[in-house]
Amino acid sequence: MAVSLLSSSMTLVSASEEAFDDYKRPRIVTDRPLKVAHMVEVLDTGAAERTANQMEIEAAHRGWDLYINNYGTATQFADAFRKMVADDYDVIILHSVNSISANKELVEEAREAGIGVYCNDTQVVPGCIGASAMPNGVASMEMFYQVARDYQYDLNNAIIYQAGTQLNMERTYPIKSLSDGVVYPNIENIIWEDVSPFSATYQQTVYEWTQTWLAQYGDELDWIMTGWDACGESCAEAIIQSGDATGENTFVTGMDGDALAYEYIRNNTPYKYTYSQPFELYTHNICELVDQIQIQGLNPGDDGCSISYVGETIYATGTVTGPSNCPEVGANIHSIFDFYGGDPDDEEAWYNWSDGPGVYTLGEAES
Repeated sequence: MAVSLLSSSMTLVSASEEAFDDYKRPRIVTDRPLKVAHMVEVLDTGAAERTANQMEIEAAHRGWDLYINNYGTATQFADAFRKMVADDYDVIILHSVNSISANKELVEEAREAGIGVYCNDTQVVPGCIGASAMPNGVASMEMFYQVARDYQYDLNNAIIYQAGTQLNMERTYPIKSLSDGVVYPNIENIIWEDVSPFSATYQQTVYEWTQTWLAQYGDELDWIMTGWDACGESCAEAIIQSGDATGENTFVTGMDGDALAYEYIRNNTPYKYTYSQPFELYTHNICELVDQIQIQGLNPGDDGCSISYVGETIYATGTVTGPSNCPEVGANIHSIFDFYGGDPDDEEAWYNWSDGPGVYTLGEAES
C-alpha cells in the first residue's frame, strides 16, 4: 500500500530539530515521501476497515508511503511494533490498541529513535505526541438520554462492560451511574456483567448470557446496553431466537456504527441504536497533526498546530443512530455526520478527496 507521489506541502521549510518534550524530536521530512506505519490488530471490524480506508486516502492525497500493519493479536503487538522501528518508519500511528499501556516502553524506544508516535482511538501513554478520538463518556450520555427519552424514562437495563479497557469503561460506567433508581426512579440497572474474562469467545458468551437473562427476567428486562456493536449484535440474535423478533420486549444498543448494526436497525430487529463514530474524521485529524509536526516542522503550541501540548487528544463526536435516521445501503459515510457542518459539494474538502480507494460507502453487511 505504497504511494510515491510527492505532496506539495513538502516544499515547506523545516523548523528547529530541537526536542519539544522528553524525547528526541521526531524527524522532519521534506525531501522524500513520509514513511507511515498504521498499526491495527485486525481489519475485520467496521472501525478498522473504515479507518484503514481513510488512511489510504490520506496517504495517497498527501504523497506518503503507507504500510498498514494488521498484526493479528495483542500478543503479537510488541514484535510488530519493533519491526516498524527496525524498518525506520518516520511515523507510527496506533489504531485502537488495547494493549498499549502494557507496551508503553516501546513507544518511548520509538521516540528515542526519532520516530513520531500518534494514537488514533487509542489511550495516550508517555511518548505519544498526540491523539485523535471520541469523548466516550459524552457519547455514552448522548446515547443514554436518547434512549431514556424515547422510552419515557422507564427502563430496567443490563450493561455489559469490559474491565480494564478504558474506552469501554468510559462508555458503560456513566450509564450505570444514572441507572441507580434514584436519579431517575424508573431507570434501574439490574445486571452489570464483565465480559473481559471471555474476550476470546465474547460473542458466544454474551449470546448465552442474553438467553439466561431473558429466561430469568422475562419482560422485566427492557434494555441491554453494550459498549460496541459486535457485542450488541450477538445479544440481538439471542433475543430474536427467543421469539422477540422486533425487540418489543427487550432491545439492544451498541456503539461504533458498523454496517451490520445499521442493517439490524434498518430491519426493525431488537438492535435499535448505535452510536456512529466518525472514524474518518479521527483519522484525518491525526494525519493533519502528523503533517504539521513532521513535514511543516511545527511544534505543539505553535500557531497552526492542532495540539497545544504534547499528548493532547483532538476530540470529535459522532451521532446516535436509530430507526429515524439509519443510513441506507450505498450512503456516503460522511453524510451520516452531515459532512461535519461543511458543504457536501465542496470539491476541495477532505471528505470529498477521491484519492486511493475513494470515499467509503456503506455496503451490504456480512453477518
